Amino acid sequence: MVFYRSWNMFRVYKSVCRAQKFDSTVNESFRAWAGDLFPFSVFFYIKLSGALFEGWDEFTHWGFSAKEMFHLNSFTKANSPLMFKSYPPGTALFQYWITKSIGWSEGNTYWAQSLLVLAGAVAILEGLTWRQWFRIVLTLNVIFLAVFIFGYSLQSLYVDHVLGFLCGASVISCIRSNTSAPITIVRLLPTLFILPIIKAVGLMLGIFISIIFVFDQIFKERNTFSGSQPLKQKLIFGFLVILILATPIISARIWGWHVKKSGFSQVFETSFSISQIKKSFSSTEATDRDKETISTFKKAFQTYQINPENILQIFSRRFVLKLTPLKSLLFLMVFGIAAIVIETRRQERRIAIVGFLTMFLGYTVYSFGLLLMYLYSFGSYEGTRVASFTRYMGIFLLAWTVVTWGFMLSTGEQKEKNSPKIVQGLFVIFILFLTPIKSALFALTQPKPLPVRMEIKKILSNTIPNLKRGERVYVIWQNTTGFEPWIISYELSPRNSTSVASSGWSLGRPYYEGDVWTSDIDPKTWSEGVLVNYDFLLLASVDEYFWSRYASVFKSTLNLKSNKLFRVVKKENGKIDLEVVDLTSNPKSEN
Repeated sequence: MVFYRSWNMFRVYKSVCRAQKFDSTVNESFRAWAGDLFPFSVFFYIKLSGALFEGWDEFTHWGFSAKEMFHLNSFTKANSPLMFKSYPPGTALFQYWITKSIGWSEGNTYWAQSLLVLAGAVAILEGLTWRQWFRIVLTLNVIFLAVFIFGYSLQSLYVDHVLGFLCGASVISCIRSNTSAPITIVRLLPTLFILPIIKAVGLMLGIFISIIFVFDQIFKERNTFSGSQPLKQKLIFGFLVILILATPIISARIWGWHVKKSGFSQVFETSFSISQIKKSFSSTEATDRDKETISTFKKAFQTYQINPENILQIFSRRFVLKLTPLKSLLFLMVFGIAAIVIETRRQERRIAIVGFLTMFLGYTVYSFGLLLMYLYSFGSYEGTRVASFTRYMGIFLLAWTVVTWGFMLSTGEQKEKNSPKIVQGLFVIFILFLTPIKSALFALTQPKPLPVRMEIKKILSNTIPNLKRGERVYVIWQNTTGFEPWIISYELSPRNSTSVASSGWSLGRPYYEGDVWTSDIDPKTWSEGVLVNYDFLLLASVDEYFWSRYASVFKSTLNLKSNKLFRVVKKENGKIDLEVVDLTSNPKSEN
């Protein structure tokens, strides 16, 4: 959606510029788009179209929801096995439109996700022409490498990097734009509407972008506020400010209304008061959980490494560069201040100062907001361990990095000075030193499927033909981390639903400390109280301990332990029989 809307906005912009006799500039911009971004989209398609999902959350949510939407042609329903039904579906919706056009495959959903990033790149290249091809290529490499540096990937359905990238791109598009406020708003509104339906934090990022737009327009259109300007012009500007601030709020409200209407439970219910916050930060009134969470958050901010291993570490461990949130903040502050110092144009320097201060303030508010989420929204297990801390922090750090490079591009327009080129060079060198091995592997190698994925596909290749649409399957994978059953659930969805984690994906005593996937259920309760609610039992991976404790549930037959699939036959007395399904006959499944 962002990609196509960006293209439509570009056409509108082109028409406006033609009316103002700026055809040559627009044509140069179009040639830059066609010469750089179209080849990138082709490259991404070649790289990603054959790839398979491999991330935990791709099987539990992002890929799951995209597949479900494609096959059902609707948003998720209340009876869906999808765990987080209240999560906004923005990226899945875009993937739905793309895959409905070119066909379903996991690689095609990856490609659709990459188009969203390319849409942001269109905005970042605002003002660059075809003759500035070196700056275009350099910019694209810097911003794409930044995605990998903050721990993300362009082969991923995770939405964090999309949020950060689009946020930074929108700020740059706003600041570098030479168009009037209405035209700038026309370009920004689709993204501001989309951010909250990509992820809930997109609401805050959308409001943040809107505030930057307001400050930017105040500096660019100072005459609007002078007494000599007509009241009509001031009212128009006021209306535009209200519109751009309201758009992300309206978007979030619409999705919230849908969640409430559908009866979904909110994953993160954030409710707190000023008095609660004061207590949490009080040395005498804070709970043990508050103290542990705040202490862990401080430690994470100072010591948790965001960036993966860089390429130089292949040659020597002396090249280890540990990028923490604190070091990232210092890095961005240094280059932000440098961009201000070397900018000699008065208005551009003012805009750079406001942009730098706004990004710093935004980072502070974002970090504090994340801490409040750990204190009041996350459970005691995830909250005290600041779960996914580096991934969440990377969202704003990626946005700030993109914005900083945008200011670097602006300073580079001072052709009579060499200092901008020196600072840009230092920025690029720093980015290259941080370049992760993962980015090189993405560019130079073809993605390979996970071995466990191939193992599961082999198991299900004989299982699926025996299942009718809508039949429920109880899955057992002893000594699991939860990853394998989620893959099976994804593979069978939305045609067949599987057992949930709470019913026990692994049975018996816990296999390791913190084993939340194993349920210690006695054989009778398991068969008569749990299995009776299912149509099939799939023993995807079991061990001798399982058979020693639960063999009594099965009929004693020849080669019992070699069988994988059992039909659950319900009796009138409430008991069940487990009937072995012959997987060698491979009957045709019903669609």
